Amino acid sequence: MYEEGRVERTITPAKRFLILKYLILNGEANITKISRDLGLSYPITKNHLEELLKLGIIKERRLGRVRIFQINYDDSLVRKIARFVMESLNHT
Repeated sequence: MYEEGRVERTITPAKRFLILKYLILNGEANITKISRDLGLSYPITKNHLEELLKLGIIKERRLGRVRIFQINYDDSLVRKIARFVMESLNHT
């Protein structure tokens, strides 16, 4: 049940899943780059990234004041989600 809840909170709402997909495809990025590339506001992007951090789906590192986000591939659920995203892109 816990894993189910994590999956649901990871892929909904759609903007959160869009950010997750962006990080899977691009490796890592800061909040400004993600928000600009996806056409989302900075506050919305930041909120979704913070939720993904709480869920353990992404990791953060800091370069001075800049926060860099990347997928947490140490987590088996994250690896499954990333595999699903990549397979869905290969079938489109």
